[in-house]
Amino acid sequence: MIIRAIAVWSLAKVAIALPGSVVGYRSMEPQTGFGPGWFLAAAALGILAITALWLFADKLAKLALVRPQDMTFESDLAPTTWLGILLSAIGAWLFFEGVVFSVYRFTRWMILLRFGPELDSIPDTWADIASIGVQLILGAVLVLRGQGLSRWIHRMRYGVEQAAVRPTE
Repeated sequence: MIIRAIAVWSLAKVAIALPGSVVGYRSMEPQTGFGPGWFLAAAALGILAITALWLFADKLAKLALVRPQDMTFESDLAPTTWLGILLSAIGAWLFFEGVVFSVYRFTRWMILLRFGPELDSIPDTWADIASIGVQLILGAVLVLRGQGLSRWIHRMRYGVEQAAVRPTE
């Protein structure tokens, strides 16, 4: 589950970095030789690596063990519950990191407005705003809907809904 959680975290980081990457690509000089194909190939390669990490998480976990046949992990919690907890933890991390980053960026923008050039003349300003917005939204969604996303992922992967385990009274 941890490897899959890392894949979700990596995909969230790609989504957060995308606005800045697009602005960086658009502001590059045309003489660099890097066309849109290179930009799209790099993005596709990153997403392909994250997809491979997701799909082959169990095989990677077994490769990491010294003796895969000896290691077993038993828990009273279902795998979807573990994934939901991990997704919520990732969401909390992303959300609070976004809050801290937004306070830093807001302070920086206020200083630039007071002592520097116009805010619109700084090319990465709108990319920063978009990145912070994506980060806060992704973090909030993962925190508030981590368990539901985990069940949806399980249903998409295996095609069945896991029966809810209810404690006996």
